[in-house]
Amino acid sequence: MTQARIHQLENGLQVVLYPRPHTPLAGFFVWYRVGARNESAGQTGLSHFLEHMCFKDTAEFPWKRYEEALYRRGAQMNAFTSHDATCYFEVLPAEHLELPIAIEARRMGLVQFEPEVAVRERTIIVSEREGQENQPGHWLLEEVQATAFAQHPYGRQVIGSKEDIRAVTAASLQAHYAAYYRPDNAVAVAVGNFDPDRVLAQIQQHFQPLPPGGPAHQSAPPEPPQAGLRRVEQRRPAPVPIGMYLYKVPATPDPDTVPLQVLAALLAGAQGSAGGRSLNLGKSSRLYRALVKGQVAAGVSVGIRASRDPGLLRLHVTGRRDTDLAWVEEVLFQELAAVAAGRFSADELERARQQLQVGHRYRETTVMDAANALGWQCLVQPTVAAGVAAHVGVPERLAAVTADDVQRVAARYLHPEACTVGWLHPAEAAAAQPAPAAAAAPAAQATTDPAPADPAATTPLLAEAPSRQIDRSHGTDPGLALTGIGRRPSPLLAPDRIHQQALPGGARLAVYPRPGTGTVAVRVWLPRAGTMADAPGREGLARLTAACLTRGFAGRTPEELDQAADATGIALSAAIGTEGVLAELRCLAEQLGAGLDLLAGALRRPEFTPAEVERLRQQTLTNLRFIQTNPNAMAEQRLMARLYPPNHPFHRSDYGQEEVIRTLTRDDLVTCHQALYGPAGLIVTVSGDVVPAAVAAELAARVDDWGNGPGPALVLPDPAVPTGGQEYVTIPGKSQSDLAMGVLAVPRTHPDWFALHVLGHVLGGGMMGRLFKGVREILGLSYYQRVDFQATLAAPAPWSLRMGCATANVPLALAALNLELERLTAEPVAAAELGAVQDALQARLAVALETPEQVAGWLLDMQRYALGPDYLQQYPVMLAALTPERLQQTAARYLDPAGIVTVVAGPAPGGAT
Repeated sequence: MTQARIHQLENGLQVVLYPRPHTPLAGFFVWYRVGARNESAGQTGLSHFLEHMCFKDTAEFPWKRYEEALYRRGAQMNAFTSHDATCYFEVLPAEHLELPIAIEARRMGLVQFEPEVAVRERTIIVSEREGQENQPGHWLLEEVQATAFAQHPYGRQVIGSKEDIRAVTAASLQAHYAAYYRPDNAVAVAVGNFDPDRVLAQIQQHFQPLPPGGPAHQSAPPEPPQAGLRRVEQRRPAPVPIGMYLYKVPATPDPDTVPLQVLAALLAGAQGSAGGRSLNLGKSSRLYRALVKGQVAAGVSVGIRASRDPGLLRLHVTGRRDTDLAWVEEVLFQELAAVAAGRFSADELERARQQLQVGHRYRETTVMDAANALGWQCLVQPTVAAGVAAHVGVPERLAAVTADDVQRVAARYLHPEACTVGWLHPAEAAAAQPAPAAAAAPAAQATTDPAPADPAATTPLLAEAPSRQIDRSHGTDPGLALTGIGRRPSPLLAPDRIHQQALPGGARLAVYPRPGTGTVAVRVWLPRAGTMADAPGREGLARLTAACLTRGFAGRTPEELDQAADATGIALSAAIGTEGVLAELRCLAEQLGAGLDLLAGALRRPEFTPAEVERLRQQTLTNLRFIQTNPNAMAEQRLMARLYPPNHPFHRSDYGQEEVIRTLTRDDLVTCHQALYGPAGLIVTVSGDVVPAAVAAELAARVDDWGNGPGPALVLPDPAVPTGGQEYVTIPGKSQSDLAMGVLAVPRTHPDWFALHVLGHVLGGGMMGRLFKGVREILGLSYYQRVDFQATLAAPAPWSLRMGCATANVPLALAALNLELERLTAEPVAAAELGAVQDALQARLAVALETPEQVAGWLLDMQRYALGPDYLQQYPVMLAALTPERLQQTAARYLDPAGIVTVVAGPAPGGAT
């Protein structure tokens, strides 16, 4: 493992350099020791508000200029605030690393706070909070956390209360900034492919002129000991019951922290993600077996996060419709007591340790994950050196945890008297029952084609927006001598390194080796097993069939498979979409043979055991209930229903119909699998630490005698061109509305797809998109706004605008979105703006191809849509061929605002639910 280097500048800035030569990327993260922990009553959310404001003007970078410089170089950039820290980060091609170093130095000392901008940002942050409030467990978590901490700021939500958010002023932001944003209160972390001496010199050049400020106030009121169990119960609109169990645990520097992490994995599996994907481990864990496999609950998780002060171990249970939370609690406490008494096996302990080890190895393969994990430790440990040692020493520290350690921490911290319990009962449950079973959620109520908002009434509001207008110009980089962008073919996925061959039965294979990663990713696409294969009246059959694939196969029980996966770190999953099923395997390179055995068994010989079928049926119904009460999901679902005719598979929900799902039998699933799963048309892509010829031989052997396969392709009806219109879907108990506006565009193979894809980036391209600049930054209407345009083969894909906003602001938001569409169709994109988008999309390829999982995904797209092995070499040529006139013509052809279909889902207008 590469050795990390630690330095301290004369002004107190601590610097950690962590070279990773296996990647073409580099990341720069600046961590400040300030978060919700540093706020007092009446000022909650101030640190998070400040994070937003630090993306505005600095004395040297006019509005959006520095973001454009990063954007054009393909950077992934953002920030986050926690209880303990605020972090700003950029990940980009390594040759451009000096740019984020220069930018973060200016963010540390030169941010301006304009009252006008602060006022506008309030509504954006309120929208962000209201988006959180739309999630069923938000209010429960807020109250349970506040109950768990009577004194310490860990009891407050990082985003703050609405009252405190609305009370923030430019003056309070300036004072908070001056107190905490200075070099002697920060740690700079650079991770990636760079020369440490050169990068250190760049950091010194840009940061050394910033003056220190002396010790920042870091004390927080200590939390008094908890004398007994605390309980919170709520009744709110929710799809299913939810249970939360919070236990106090020591601060991260405490020696018990690592045994507690192992305990959490033993209870419910290693949580979190690596390389942007869930670890998907833990199905052999104690609580998963007792609650989920025991059909008491739909899901369970246990998480513990590094913290500067004594924090929390959080246990979360998602119920089913029939879940009795009192029974869940009884089972839960029994399992915790058993672990505290030492009643767990050596195999359980080893599986928990292995999951955590595998997670660490995966995270070390990406710049983002490695920098995030390393930076967290540097902030929560007593010194930066201790943080670096804690991060690089993870394998040794995990290996040293014994069964006695796990038993001891379970007995010490996870007893009922130390617990704060939260129960959320769906509001429809009978009030007389102390622990009722969940009743059916109320159906979302749709109102079709109400009178649309009058654009003439809302346009003046747009004209009266704050005086700063959207900066339509794009040009030179602001005041820095930077590495040029350069339009060069991507060195990644070189065609001569892509190994392609046919496999038995009509399957195809593409392999791209990535030596040195130590991991392997495999993707398998089954093109006719998607939900579009469901016959009318059988909606949900294909989904339930796919859900059962990995739950017992080839004579191996689900329990045996779960134990094997958790012991080796092999992650196997299958996800269904409209047009097919995507099966994925991720494993360490040394486990590839075992992983391919599991993958082949799941696809070819699923058992469909009755117990698993029933458990997954109930889980599917629970997921369906969440969808039906989620404004974002319902807006999307209703948009699809409006865009496609009733007899079209894209018209219906991929989640199926509840009444159908309840009637499906094991025989139905067996028949479905025999009809839809086989090698004909199957695509396999592999990337990672592999030898292509060897992996090809392994796969060919596992496909060779697979005889059954899909029949002829489905012939879909041509969707009629939608005539526009609006629909409002009322969902009780929500705080804000979600909007979806869309048109039918083209499938992935159409010549206009690429131009529409680029138009999506012009309008919704992150922080540089017109929607972010206008709808968010100028009007302050929303926290999120984006363009969705997927790739399809069987039918034209929707091209849609999505955003969330306060229900009262829906007319203004719709008017603003329509104005942006009108402008896109009425005038050419400025040449400089198009140039910035072209630069960004090409440079972003390096970031989008960092991991084996990402490479396997690109290979799959290249195979599925017949893009050719030289697609990424042609990509710059395709970008350069797009002209402003071509984009305007394409926009006018497909994005006419008069034909837009609009769906709004959320609380009833006027606030009634």
